[in-house]
Amino acid sequence: MYPVNERKARPFRVIVVGAGIAGLTLSNALQKAGIDHVVLEKHAQVVYPSGASIGMWPNGARLLDQLGCLASIEETCPQMTVSYTRNPDGKAIIVSELFDEIVERHGHRFLLLERRQFIQALLDCLPTKDPIRTRAAVKDIAESENGVRVYLNDGSYEDGDIVVGCDGVASRVRQIMWNHANQAVPNTITPKEMQSLTASYKCLVGLSPSMPGIESGSMTVVHNNGFSFLILTQPQLIFYFVFIKLGQTYRWPSLPTYTAEDMHAEAAKIATLPIIDNLTFGQIWEKRLRGDLINIEEGVFKHWHSNRIVLLGDAAHKFTPNIAFGGGSAMESAATFANILRAKLLSSKGGLSSHPTQAELSTIFQTYREQRIGRVYLMHLLSGFMTRVQAWSNPVFEFLASRCFPWMSDKMVGGIFSLAIQGGVKLDYVPQRVKPKGKVKWKVDVSAQNQSQKWLGGMGLFIVSCVLG
Repeated sequence: MYPVNERKARPFRVIVVGAGIAGLTLSNALQKAGIDHVVLEKHAQVVYPSGASIGMWPNGARLLDQLGCLASIEETCPQMTVSYTRNPDGKAIIVSELFDEIVERHGHRFLLLERRQFIQALLDCLPTKDPIRTRAAVKDIAESENGVRVYLNDGSYEDGDIVVGCDGVASRVRQIMWNHANQAVPNTITPKEMQSLTASYKCLVGLSPSMPGIESGSMTVVHNNGFSFLILTQPQLIFYFVFIKLGQTYRWPSLPTYTAEDMHAEAAKIATLPIIDNLTFGQIWEKRLRGDLINIEEGVFKHWHSNRIVLLGDAAHKFTPNIAFGGGSAMESAATFANILRAKLLSSKGGLSSHPTQAELSTIFQTYREQRIGRVYLMHLLSGFMTRVQAWSNPVFEFLASRCFPWMSDKMVGGIFSLAIQGGVKLDYVPQRVKPKGKVKWKVDVSAQNQSQKWLGGMGLFIVSCVLG
């Protein structure tokens, strides 16, 4: 590794791997805390075309406000106004003003923008971009009692005290962590846990220019047997998702791969199906600016840390995207971790220059996981539930979607979303620039948060019992 006296000569240092939503949020939080770090991004650029849109509920908006980029993001995305749920023939069975209900409850509005724009906004609002290092793909990690050394593919390395894996669903850091844990104690990470990440759905995803007939600021869900359309609009763009049930559930790492021919074949199968009365999916697809066919992974891993490595965001917990909880949850995990790490360092004799022992680091990591795991499991459950409802995954889901949900008022649905939103995490050392007036109070203490989680947990168990009979 490196000499102990070299470690003592520098402050505590975090090596963040991945400059996506989790990594950039963590970098901003660490900078505001005064904690030394580097962010390693394998791509040549932090911002590049990928995916379609990202949605952010008020729990994420509150964090964006603390990070200093809420105003710029709000300027790029006009307010969402209406949500439609439609049967396979394109006829509306639900017309909802849920987005207005959320504003009334929480003050912040639902944010929708291209994922690339969102990453750019997170990058632009960093106090400094100095910690960001691109073309820095991780090859291996060495751990010792003195710290970590991260070896990169270009032959260079970075030294620090801990590694935080924010490198997404196919995390290289997670794989290295598993290898180290099993070398130290065989079967610590079991084959079953390694397969916790599953794919039961694939998705046609992308964006097209706005088109006549479909209003801006709208969300449209179209039910079908075994698949669903999700169409979200802004003045210049249409974001489209087609969630398609796979013939079986695949487990990591043996997930399907897709070619361009596969993508076009899937699009051709559904091209004539209506989104609304005068618009088919094929018309949107023909005008696409970008399109892809991907797996929709979902799962929550049991182990989020080992030794000096800890995981954040999709590397630890991955949701289906139908109700847009994934990005906000990644930001919450970053905020939770930053809060706990900062508090521990400041309580130590050396402050931000202290170097916690391995036992102390394990306590930090475990506290972070304990504070997040209940909320993460619930978001995972609710997201997966809605994916299956919208795609009429079985007759029970079809019954719920077509017979039960249309009877639910905006206030009822808003109440369910509020229970998920109000438990959101914020940075406990950064003031809020904007304090919107909403009817619903934030859960600011752990006991209140746990009460909300228990309520949601009971609702989740009810949902599961309904589905499983």
